[in-house]
Amino acid sequence: MIPFGKDDDPMGFPKPIYNKAHAILSSRRQRAREQGAAQKEAIYSAIPEIERIDRQLAQTGMATIAAVAARPDDLERVISELKAKNLSLQTRRDFLLESAGVPRSYLDPPYTCARCEDTGYVSNRRCTCLEKLLREIASKELGSMDASQFRFSNFSLDFYSTTPLPTTGIVPQEQMASIKNYCIEYAKSFRPQTSESLLFMGGTGLGKTHLSLAIAGQVIDSGCGVIYASMQNLLARLESEHFSSSYSSEDSPDDQSYRSMVMETDLLILDDLGTEFLNQFVVSSIYNLINTRLIQHKPTIISTNLLLPEISKRYSERLVSRLFGGYRRLAFVGKDIRIQNNLMS
Repeated sequence: MIPFGKDDDPMGFPKPIYNKAHAILSSRRQRAREQGAAQKEAIYSAIPEIERIDRQLAQTGMATIAAVAARPDDLERVISELKAKNLSLQTRRDFLLESAGVPRSYLDPPYTCARCEDTGYVSNRRCTCLEKLLREIASKELGSMDASQFRFSNFSLDFYSTTPLPTTGIVPQEQMASIKNYCIEYAKSFRPQTSESLLFMGGTGLGKTHLSLAIAGQVIDSGCGVIYASMQNLLARLESEHFSSSYSSEDSPDDQSYRSMVMETDLLILDDLGTEFLNQFVVSSIYNLINTRLIQHKPTIISTNLLLPEISKRYSERLVSRLFGGYRRLAFVGKDIRIQNNLMS
């Protein structure tokens, strides 16, 4: 497995995603080498001269050392002679392959990515194939929902009324157009250490999940790590891990805990704050999660159907203070889009 580090921050994506990507690359590399070896053996069997040539070429290094040791004062001529010999051998091998109708590349392992030879790195930098693989795995990790269905391009404003709300005078379509544009710019300019944390507030079916997943998709496409979860599922998993007898803070980095993944990911998206069953562990976990990520300047997006008075009544004062003091609030307005869709279908 390629070690973490190199030139990039291994926390761009959670470690388990890196592990999956490296496991896939390792499997590809192994298959390519096995196939390359089998192809080479077939060629050697059919054309034994090629095997003899390859052996001679493989011995070039030792031959160079021996020749230089024997004639140290004639270094340039020795190297020139060996280069000429190698070129002659390669030309002969290419002729034999061409005569047999076999491409030169047939003797090499058929790597999926010829650029990095399925290592995932080129000159200590992540190869584009590894970047693509990380994004694909991260997208699948978003959960059972198909994030590709939720894009800014298919977030329609047609479902939002152009009539001002009687209580506030806000025009839902204008408000939602402003929120959509803000989310587009947020995703486009996302930076793991400088982007704001967002609180999406509003009733059910107003597009909070759609826009949060649209942000997730674009942020992943930019090469950053994203974890998406409902608040209920996240807390259930944290609670299970916390009270599991098999869990230990001494776990190796490759067995990174879910809690550390949640704390360290570039962007954390939590859906449905307010639907979780409250107990001491849950309240403490929500506060620690919000507080820690704010302190570490790691952006989080939280959506909730609750209004400010309901949030203030449900949670502790210090949690509400961190939530409303550290997050930009976006108020979603309108009528339930899902109901409107069902009525039209």
